[in-house]
Amino acid sequence: MTGTREVVTGAGSGMGRATSLRLAEMGMKMVLVDFSAKAFDNFLHVKGLCYLFVARIA
Repeated sequence: MTGTREVVTGAGSGMGRATSLRLAEMGMKMVLVDFSAKAFDNFLHVKGLCYLFVARIA
């Protein structure tokens, strides 16, 4: 998956969080979306690997 980018919705909790953290371990560059800014406290250590967006997606 070298050179790819991933978009993960619901990245702050549950399966979205688990997926995001696993992809971060792999060094994947990501766009993470969640409706809670506080949920992104978990991702401060992956600075530079992801863009964080607070949004509600319907």
